[in-house]
Amino acid sequence: YTYGSLSQIPELLRTYPVCLAAANSDGGCFGYIPSQYRTYEICLAAAKRDCRIGPLPESYYTEELCLELIKTANVAFSSIPKTRLTEKICLHALGNCSRYETVLGEIPVEMRTPEMCDFALSKSVWAFKFIPDAYVTFEMLMNVAERAPGRLEDNFPQRFRTPEFYRRIVDAYPDAKRYLDHIFDAEKTLVIANGRVYIREMP
Repeated sequence: YTYGSLSQIPELLRTYPVCLAAANSDGGCFGYIPSQYRTYEICLAAAKRDCRIGPLPESYYTEELCLELIKTANVAFSSIPKTRLTEKICLHALGNCSRYETVLGEIPVEMRTPEMCDFALSKSVWAFKFIPDAYVTFEMLMNVAERAPGRLEDNFPQRFRTPEFYRRIVDAYPDAKRYLDHIFDAEKTLVIANGRVYIREMP
């Protein structure tokens, strides 16, 4: 079979064996496979041949099929039913999709792991806002302050809103000061006296 060759076969002659053979060899054939023959077996074969398929019955979204779809970039990660996601699928998506920050945001919060968050942040600072508070570390804050300090406003856990952390970040990355001032001042933690800025001690 060559690209589109299934379309040249009369539909009455497109039997299941013919469609399966086409799916195993022709990445562009899926649209010509009669709906009654679009079984899991044929969908998996088509996915392995870099074919755009879908939407599919939810039961078809096995880990094996999802990994193939993500590998060939033939399905949006967001289109995979959340109930079918596994840690392996999520990690595979983070490693194969170009918009790392979007993928992390599409992973259910309860499935996000420190490893996923570290990886996504290493690829894109825009992923920072999707990292759960519990996984945000001071090292992450310093990393964001260095790369894109404005993103600190996306995700600055309460436990780091202390004079000590403020000074440590600003001393290392002065460009972060105006963003931190905004974060801290929003909670009235900055005090201006005699022309100088102080940080009110947090309770």
